Amino acid sequence: MLALVRANQAIYFWLQIENTHQYDIVTTVILRPLILGSWFMAWWEWYELHRPRWMPKMITILTLAYMVAQLLGLPWVSDSINDTLFHKIADYIRLLFVASMLFVISQGILNQKRKEWSVLVAIVLVSIGLFSQEIATLHIFPGIWFPYGVGVSSTQYAYAAFVLLMYIILIQRHRKALS
Repeated sequence: MLALVRANQAIYFWLQIENTHQYDIVTTVILRPLILGSWFMAWWEWYELHRPRWMPKMITILTLAYMVAQLLGLPWVSDSINDTLFHKIADYIRLLFVASMLFVISQGILNQKRKEWSVLVAIVLVSIGLFSQEIATLHIFPGIWFPYGVGVSSTQYAYAAFVLLMYIILIQRHRKALS
């Protein structure tokens, strides 16, 4: 889904086969909320968590609420809707996602028989990309670096490191499963 967001951005700017409203619906309203919900569920399944049972339902509700808030936060949807209110609601929903993600990570770490710290590093890396808005407000590190005069966002660095680390983790798991 992350790749679909990037692909839709290229489609919008390069091919110009969709208008701004279509781009907003596909990226902002559909894909970005689904990305958060799917990553949450990926880590839930990775750690094989089964409790609390209501957590997957809660993340589904959060994802749908985030979609609605994103839709109603679009300024062109309606003149009678206060889009800034829905931007705030979407921001609070994202904070609920952060809290939920921290809960899942802590439960996963506590329930592990063998501590896999590389998985925690992978989760942190992907979370830097997923929650770049929230991290930017903390002013921990610059949002964009300019190596060789080219702007590269911290999100891109985090995702690149995540892909490499996750590749190593999956190869190690595969080798252990074969032996």
